[in-house]
Amino acid sequence: MVTTFRLVGAQPSPPPRATVGLPAPGFPALDRSTGPVVINFFATWCADCRGDMPLIAEAAAQSRGRFTLLGVDCCDDQPASVPAFLQQLAVRDAFRNVTYDRDGRLAQAYGLLGPPTTAFLDRDHVLRQMVVGPVTATSLRQGLRDAGVG
Repeated sequence: MVTTFRLVGAQPSPPPRATVGLPAPGFPALDRSTGPVVINFFATWCADCRGDMPLIAEAAAQSRGRFTLLGVDCCDDQPASVPAFLQQLAVRDAFRNVTYDRDGRLAQAYGLLGPPTTAFLDRDHVLRQMVVGPVTATSLRQGLRDAGVG
């Protein structure tokens, strides 16, 4: 015997997922930003983050405000430990805007496999490039170019 059924009522919408070519999932710090944005997902225990965060911070300083840099602490760090981590890397000025993804919603929305992950958004906050793992000088330049900065 074959049984069929039909769902009645509104179906829940799946959470937005970051997809290259589509608007990036929003969050308060992103929603307050104008123009191109670089989102760097990091953790204080992440060895690769220690290498790519200074590279990203240097690009932000050289851009003279042509893009907004947002940091997202994505992996259950203690918020009190983040400022010292940023100070130790000498990137605290560049990473002034840090969001804490306490419930993992941003990690899920951006399909994070782990830190570091860097998303490059254009002036309309459309995701143009996503680098999973540490950025290199080449991937950083390309991501900024794709976002309309380079």
